[in-house]
Amino acid sequence: MVEVVELPALSPSDLLAIEALANAATAADRKPALSDDHWLALRRGDSNDAVRLLGRIDGHPVAFAQLLRGTDARSLELVVDPAHRRDDTATLVIRAALARAARWGPGPVRVLVTGVAAADDTRLAELGFTSERDVVQLRVKLPIPDVAKWPPGVEVRTFRPGTDEDTWLTVNNRAFATHPEQGGWDREELDLRMAESWFDPEGFVMAFDARGLAGFCWTKIHADEELGEIYVIGVDPDRQGLGLGRALVVAGLDSIATRDIRTGMLYVEGDNAAAVGLYRSLGFTEHQRDRWYITEVAP
Repeated sequence: MVEVVELPALSPSDLLAIEALANAATAADRKPALSDDHWLALRRGDSNDAVRLLGRIDGHPVAFAQLLRGTDARSLELVVDPAHRRDDTATLVIRAALARAARWGPGPVRVLVTGVAAADDTRLAELGFTSERDVVQLRVKLPIPDVAKWPPGVEVRTFRPGTDEDTWLTVNNRAFATHPEQGGWDREELDLRMAESWFDPEGFVMAFDARGLAGFCWTKIHADEELGEIYVIGVDPDRQGLGLGRALVVAGLDSIATRDIRTGMLYVEGDNAAAVGLYRSLGFTEHQRDRWYITEVAP
């Protein structure tokens, strides 16, 4: 029987147990066990807006869940030992997380399932969740034959730490004004990522025109997987339709390829037909589909 306990504070042994679970899940799935948002919250040890649950069998950790309270919803992510994915471990931990979320009051809870399968729809429906949106991981072999073609008057350089932070935040938040994860960033959100070992300003392409920053393509190298990611790409809404997005994608992929990485990848909203069409025209194909589910909890 799975015992689910809340971790009001993270001890060194708790962190070691969570890391071991995450490493096992990552090895089995060949993808990160938690999103960047959840990893950073875990490492910061946030407590006021975070709840952490550990599932144990006979004292041995078999699952970890983290619930983060955002401005419009609560985000739940779950890591389950690969040896316990066919039993009721995940269901019991999710139920405990929903009960804990209810103590924050009524409101929506979102949970992300990576590499979604048909059985996930059934399992989450039994817990009161409905499908909200798909996020598709696309991949492409590098280098690609295309050359970046910049609109007239555009100048390109890489990110300058200590200079470009506020400028980038302004354009990012304009470009992702309605996006649940990428919009509404503040300086702390950016600084935390810039402090990560993978951050490389030379892989952060910035495109300027006469009015300032017009768009950007921020890349991230996953060295252990020999994979290069277009981490965030955005165009200021006032510069849409100029061909800047395609040029930024190509420039980002070129940046990845110059670091001896031979596979590029990115995530895109499944219903963003224009973006998916652009990426497919550059040779991207679908590698994995993730799905966000949502439910409402009562107090």
